Amino acid sequence: MKGAQIASVSDLLDLLAPRLVDESQTITQDTRCWAKWYGGDTWYAKELGSDPVHDRKPDEHFRLLFRKLPEFRSLFDYRCHGDPTLVQIAGAVPTAPRATELHLRAGSIGPRCRIQHGHNARVSAESIGSDFFVSHNVTIGWAHGQRPTIGNRVAILVGAVVAGGITIGDDVTIGPNAVVNFDIPSGAKVYAQRPHVKLPALER
Repeated sequence: MKGAQIASVSDLLDLLAPRLVDESQTITQDTRCWAKWYGGDTWYAKELGSDPVHDRKPDEHFRLLFRKLPEFRSLFDYRCHGDPTLVQIAGAVPTAPRATELHLRAGSIGPRCRIQHGHNARVSAESIGSDFFVSHNVTIGWAHGQRPTIGNRVAILVGAVVAGGITIGDDVTIGPNAVVNFDIPSGAKVYAQRPHVKLPALER
């Protein structure tokens, strides 16, 4: 394995095949989650061909997701860190771009993580639970020398900021452009304040 040349997605799949058939592997759970997420989209079904999406094996989904989605490639890079086998192929297929300015720096991220677009997003947390969803232009990170701890089934939507040594509970949704620097209990939904519209004075 050491020093192996990874020239294509096919070469990468040859190395990943034993993991992609193991449902306990995080990368397999990620792949199935993304396949279910995109399975209803016309472009996804068209790329896979005539067979039903749900009948496809994980390696077929991985091949398509890795080839088409820069944000999925970025997540794969993150999954490689700390794994003595995967770390050797973290730079696989270097000509395939990753999501622009997407930084995944969490201590851990649970399985079935989904990233929507992911451009200009920074995700730095002590830990993030399973079934995490994050959109683009999101900042999750440090304030006063600490960073957040995020629970399971949390969604953080476009433009939101989550900062500091706070705890985000399970089943939380943080809406677009919300700024959160305090603990959020499980089951909560957080919305940014409605913009104030000031109309010009009426001409007399």
